[in-house]
Amino acid sequence: MLSVATRGSKLALWQARHVLSLLPRVGLQGKLQVITTQGDRLTDAPLYDFGGKGLFAKEIETALCERRVDLAVHSLKDMPVQTMHTELTFACVLKRASAGDVLVCQPCHRRLLDEADADAATDKTFTATALRRWRGLTIATGSLRRRYLLEQANAGVKVIAQRGNVDTRLKRLRQGEFDALLLAHAAVQRLELQDLPYRVLDPTWYVPSCAQGVIAVQSRIDCEHRAALRQLDCGVTRQAVMLERAVIKALGGSCALPFGCHVQHTATRSSYVVNAVALAPTGRQARTAFSVAIGTDPEAVVAETVQRLRDDGLRLVLQELGL
Repeated sequence: MLSVATRGSKLALWQARHVLSLLPRVGLQGKLQVITTQGDRLTDAPLYDFGGKGLFAKEIETALCERRVDLAVHSLKDMPVQTMHTELTFACVLKRASAGDVLVCQPCHRRLLDEADADAATDKTFTATALRRWRGLTIATGSLRRRYLLEQANAGVKVIAQRGNVDTRLKRLRQGEFDALLLAHAAVQRLELQDLPYRVLDPTWYVPSCAQGVIAVQSRIDCEHRAALRQLDCGVTRQAVMLERAVIKALGGSCALPFGCHVQHTATRSSYVVNAVALAPTGRQARTAFSVAIGTDPEAVVAETVQRLRDDGLRLVLQELGL
């Protein structure tokens, strides 16, 4: 029986139990071990003030290295893009759920979402134009990327900082502390949050965080079950998110900084589309979107992404971010 480490939030437990449900397919069994991380304890402070999203993984990775647990289940977007402990690896990367963000609002604002749907000819994703209907309303998020994307839409909304797990943030929304909240679409799907209205934000404008929507299982390199776990790996997802992580790393940042990167395979699977954005607090941004043939050297894809961002003013964005 493998000991599988996870954080204790409702979403983290859902993800870990999902992994447990998959283990018998490859001849394995597991039990959960909940570990409270520093990121869980710092509920009222921005992550970027205390070292970024790696705060959600440090204690869990230490438990793995010290052989107190056998496996760990992570939201891959919460994992630092810098090199992990040399004795650890991602044993499998599960098939990605929706990578996008959603705007979740109080029921009294459902009309604004419906009006945005009526304006859209075909695609029902929520756009920067639709956001202008929210002028004067308050939207909460704890992410710099999400905050700057909203502010740079010039829609006149008030953006406030909000930390805590999904349950805590939704409770504050229901209590009327703000009008709407930004969450990962995957979290809404996994927790079946259907009592509050929401819309998916257009990912070509609202570029997702790198590796958003992806569950990763971490193990020690010498884990005897790595071959079995690899059978649960989704190669398409792994290829996409490792490119996203490499782009963010090449920009000199971490997943806590205001960068977005999303690599999505086309319907034919013959190519994928790269969307990336780097944002500064002054309103400056650098963006790129382009298609790449499957099989292109990953290092070349990363280099092209960074060069295209440079051509769009990346140097000034990084300068303003102090990078």
